[in-house]
Amino acid sequence: VMSQAVSAVLVTVCLFREKGIVRLSMKDLKIHWGKFWKILQIGVPAGLQGVAFSISNVIVQASLNGFGKLAMAGATAAGNLENFVSQATNAFSLAAISFTAQNAGAKKYKRINGVFWRIALLVTVIGAGMGVGIYLAGPELLRIYTSTPESIDAGLEKLSIVATTHFLGSLMQASAGMLKGLGSTTIPMAITLFGTCVGRILYISTVFQKYHTLTTLYAIYPISWGGTAIVLTLFFFFVFARYKKRHGPEES
Repeated sequence: VMSQAVSAVLVTVCLFREKGIVRLSMKDLKIHWGKFWKILQIGVPAGLQGVAFSISNVIVQASLNGFGKLAMAGATAAGNLENFVSQATNAFSLAAISFTAQNAGAKKYKRINGVFWRIALLVTVIGAGMGVGIYLAGPELLRIYTSTPESIDAGLEKLSIVATTHFLGSLMQASAGMLKGLGSTTIPMAITLFGTCVGRILYISTVFQKYHTLTTLYAIYPISWGGTAIVLTLFFFFVFARYKKRHGPEES
């Protein structure tokens, strides 16, 4: 909390001292209602999408708890390592929003196609490379968090399934980001809610109950990521085609 408070104060001081268009002026500070509602239109579905991930993770965690404290410790350690992959690849998802919106506004549609394939390639290469690398170095890296052999084995089991396929989740986020860049927020939220929340609940209620193992539980991640990524990608190309028809031909 203290580090966040210090960061907030320092950023605010920098904004007050800026000379350019991002300078913060208290006398000019007011709500611009047109922009305000547009922010809500984009921000609320994005927030709900984040809530869906949290709910689904709680459900998976509740299932994991039944395997005992050593499995929980291993999974927690593995999750800390997986965060390095997600931080690296999710940056491209944020870039996808900006690049898509800028080129859509300029009617540079060919560039949007290029953005999609470049980001997909970068996310796959970097995500898969880091994920596999973390798994291969897993025994040494997991010892940073735990020294119990059983916990290390449990962590390796998760890394072998989740870390190595983490790029699928980043592809899902990138597709959702490009849809947001085109101004489509509600449908991506609904697709993500179903794929990562409802789908995982159904999986745990059926498949996991029949095959009650850690491997089966961890398989829920690549299955839900991959399935949702495919649906979001197909929906992106559908929305993109409609967007081009609605907003006119490409600018030269």
